[in-house]
Amino acid sequence: MKKLLIVGATPPPVHGCSVAIRLMLDSDLARRYRILHLDIADRRNLDNLGRFDFTNVLLGLRHGLAFVAMLLRGRPDVVYLILSQNRWAFLRDLVFIIPAVLTGTPFVAHLQGGRMVPFLRETDGLTRRLAVWSLRKAARVLALGECFRDDLLAAVPDVKVEIVPNAAPRVAGQSPVRRDGETVHVLYLASLIPSKGFPDLIEAALRLEASNVRFTFAGSPVGEEALRAIDRAKSLAPQMFEFVGVVEGERKRALLESADVFAFPTWYEYEAHPFVLLEAMAAGLAIVTTDWAAIPETVRDEQEALVIKPRDIDALVGALNRLCSDRELRMRLGQAARTRYLAKYTTDAWIDRLAAVFDSVIVSNEAEPAVLTHVARVPE
Repeated sequence: MKKLLIVGATPPPVHGCSVAIRLMLDSDLARRYRILHLDIADRRNLDNLGRFDFTNVLLGLRHGLAFVAMLLRGRPDVVYLILSQNRWAFLRDLVFIIPAVLTGTPFVAHLQGGRMVPFLRETDGLTRRLAVWSLRKAARVLALGECFRDDLLAAVPDVKVEIVPNAAPRVAGQSPVRRDGETVHVLYLASLIPSKGFPDLIEAALRLEASNVRFTFAGSPVGEEALRAIDRAKSLAPQMFEFVGVVEGERKRALLESADVFAFPTWYEYEAHPFVLLEAMAAGLAIVTTDWAAIPETVRDEQEALVIKPRDIDALVGALNRLCSDRELRMRLGQAARTRYLAKYTTDAWIDRLAAVFDSVIVSNEAEPAVLTHVARVPE
């Protein structure tokens, strides 16, 4: 059985990368490979991700030493890691990349975000060269959508890019039968980061024509701006808004199954292919979201969702008014979203795509030494 070393954080805290690692560890990859896992989680809150501080430095050194030990003792056939897209977090990643390169262990770098090309453009020269070197040394670089492929290849032409979009578990057994004639329940399910659009959603809610609407925000607030937006919502319309914190497991399932609409007006700079959107699709929810990152590849306007421009609160108000007043539209969009999820974004399909990449890398790595040996023995 081939060995796969997965480097990545598990929740908590909950964010896209930790969700991806948890899904991988809980999947049937363990039936295909012997899984080794290095958990690099920082159990503090999301504010500490990618920052330069003493604790992060110590964690990076500790994880780097643990990684080297796992390389030497476990002898993995391939390493999987999520490549960071900001300076300090990327420099931490070098404690995994450099030992893998020095030991000849192939690694697959997954870009669980959409900011690699801006990062290469904006960072300092030394970090840029190290990042380009790392991308070129990767056996494969996985991107989450076709929208990222051309930009990446323009920046680093000789990178081996594969498109592997995210997936979500089946949070509902079937497309739920939505209620008729009751209050419309709108759900926001993500970290309460301002650029993920939740303050825009609060502003839109306060301007709605419909009165039979309630909003649930599930996620942890990040930063003072987020706390101010929450306080404003509670002070202006406490009966309309509910903030329930981070939800997981059965609580998340219950929220998804109780909702009628999923609202996610994101313009987050690291957004790529959000898991929460796939969870909403799996639950058969009507969706309003933004034309941002790989979202338009996932749900199409007027087919599986209402897709608006980022930061356009007027458009968000209009979309919510349509969805809240038209049950047939909600049902049509929700059913179409679930059908598209089943066709493209189940965890089984995702694991098959990942395994195909890992198998290809392992085969290539095993074949290469044989070719070199054969060439070396050719008589002069």
